Amino acid sequence: MVGMLVRTLGVLGAVLLVALLLAPPQSRAQGRDPLTVAEQSGLRAFHSGRYEEAAAYFAEALEIAEARRGADDPALARELNNLAEAYRLLGRRAEAEKLYRRALALDEKRIAVEPEAMATTLNNLALLYRAQGRLEKASALFSRALSLLERALGPNHPAVAKTLNNMAVLELARGRPDRALLLIRRALSIGRDVLPADHPTLTVFNRNLERIRSDLARRRLAEAGAGEATAASVQPPATRQAQSVVRKPAVAPPVPRPEPAAGGADEALSRLAAVAPAAGGRYAVHLASVRSLAAARSGAVRLKRRYPELAPLPIRPPERVEIAGKGTFYRIAYGYFADRDRARAVCAKLEARGAYCDITRPGE
Repeated sequence: MVGMLVRTLGVLGAVLLVALLLAPPQSRAQGRDPLTVAEQSGLRAFHSGRYEEAAAYFAEALEIAEARRGADDPALARELNNLAEAYRLLGRRAEAEKLYRRALALDEKRIAVEPEAMATTLNNLALLYRAQGRLEKASALFSRALSLLERALGPNHPAVAKTLNNMAVLELARGRPDRALLLIRRALSIGRDVLPADHPTLTVFNRNLERIRSDLARRRLAEAGAGEATAASVQPPATRQAQSVVRKPAVAPPVPRPEPAAGGADEALSRLAAVAPAAGGRYAVHLASVRSLAAARSGAVRLKRRYPELAPLPIRPPERVEIAGKGTFYRIAYGYFADRDRARAVCAKLEARGAYCDITRPGE
């Protein structure tokens, strides 16, 4: 039987993916067995980032295993997968793909008893396809890997979370940040339940979540800006000037009272105001993160024009946050909510209109 999945983190662009290696089965004679020695030496080198050295050990393990078991033994898929993974990270993609495909053919023979081994190879070949820009093929492989892992290990296993993370990164590359956000949130939900709070895999998930949120917020802000440009082209100058006076509030203004509901949008605003308490609440709804204070102030006004649901809510002073590896951002947020449920009700309305929305507690 194949042993446990050994996790390693691979960096791809500005987001992080999780690759999977297969460890050798435990053996009393492992210290003396040249195959096990080569496998374990390769794993140590791999996890230390010494991929050339790891590839040499994995190639040695493959040669020993083939001589011992024959080229068609299903257990050979372990050595093929690990050597392919080293080659992938060394940029030897054509060689890696051949090894992955050979491993998959062997995995198919034992899929009924070891589906997680098949899922591992599918995951890693999908990472290769992602690097090559073959996104549709990568998506199909990740989906099959996820299905196998959920059936074999249950829906809340760490390996399931890692595959969801990889799928989220891929969806972001495909220009589908909404789908990516759903996947990474599920990955984080599983990870927080089954992994220690300081586990490095959770760090990966959180970084990817922030990247996906930033991408989604930029898209929404750009859409809002395009809408504003269209509206401004038909507005008289006096109207545009009147709107500009709210760009730099010294403090967050109190929640305005809506006019008496007259049906349609006014009625919707009145209902929304009922869930927005007076100033002093801890929670806010976060719609975007931008690079400068000026962009945060102007962006907050644009988003408020785009989404009538924001009309009753005060604009929060832009909150500066530092994101590791990416720099300084300023959050665009609205409202003073006494509890998360009230803020969530507003987010639900905004998300139904296609906005990115998340709950935040400024200052934390």
